[in-house]
Amino acid sequence: MRTLASGLFARGFNGPLRTLMMEGAVLQLLAVQAAAAEKQTRSALRPALSAHERTAVGEARERLLADMRHPPTLGELADAVGLTEKRLNGGFRALFGVTVFEALRNERLDHARLAFQSGAVTLKEASFRVGYNHVTNFINAFTQRYGAPPRQSLVRPRRRRRKRV
Repeated sequence: MRTLASGLFARGFNGPLRTLMMEGAVLQLLAVQAAAAEKQTRSALRPALSAHERTAVGEARERLLADMRHPPTLGELADAVGLTEKRLNGGFRALFGVTVFEALRNERLDHARLAFQSGAVTLKEASFRVGYNHVTNFINAFTQRYGAPPRQSLVRPRRRRRKRV
């Protein structure tokens, strides 16, 4: 916001161009304020979780991550812990900041990254182990989460140089 506000006092523009620039900066400031107010309103409207619901959401997370290759559906998970699908997703957002399947995706990618760093698996093995049937989908998800493709995380064994005779 400070950067936007400082734009109001920038030098180098005169006349109608300065007016246009100042109006644009004011509109940006208003948009930032509106987004912050909307976020604050959403969090205030979200009902708090009861102790039972917190326990149920924690149990749901454990069940979800128990078998990342074949996770339960949202409906199966909600039935297993006694919550509605909407309440379960809301509980995940409240406790973990993500939806049920965003949590699953993040955990899958974290496991794959750790496997790469240990040098224990290939790209294809890692993607299959954590539940991706297509390597391309895995690469896209990994790149989106970590900002770099998984090949950059792979630990490759060092090759020994042959001595020349």
